[in-house]
Amino acid sequence: MELQSPDGKGRVTVVQQQVAKVKQTLFQVTDVTQLGSPQDVARLLLPPASTVVSAQVITIPQAPKDTGTVLGVIERPPIQQYRYEVVLRDGQRAEVAVGVILGRVLLLGAVAPEAEWELQRETLRGIADSFKLLPK
Repeated sequence: MELQSPDGKGRVTVVQQQVAKVKQTLFQVTDVTQLGSPQDVARLLLPPASTVVSAQVITIPQAPKDTGTVLGVIERPPIQQYRYEVVLRDGQRAEVAVGVILGRVLLLGAVAPEAEWELQRETLRGIADSFKLLPK
């Protein structure tokens, strides 16, 4: 899915793909950290010749879940996502969020031309910060 700003200078893209198409594993990947460090995942998912300006791990706490069974309420581990600021090979700048849920990798990229970066940076960061994977 892709959305573009009215002036066509900025865009937000969300890509979803099976983890197995990105990296072969023997188990179903349920968290981005299972694909490796932020640097490893950047090499797997970001366009070649991109420059990662910054990378961070975002931890999203999960509320306990009532299973409705004899197990009762169970604690759930937090979800980890990776966030990047990237300079693309064509000179555009991007805020990127990456997460994994149920064997699918999801990537959100909020992109603006270098000339617009200073004006758009906070808006694009806000878009990337709003990207949260929440299991049922």
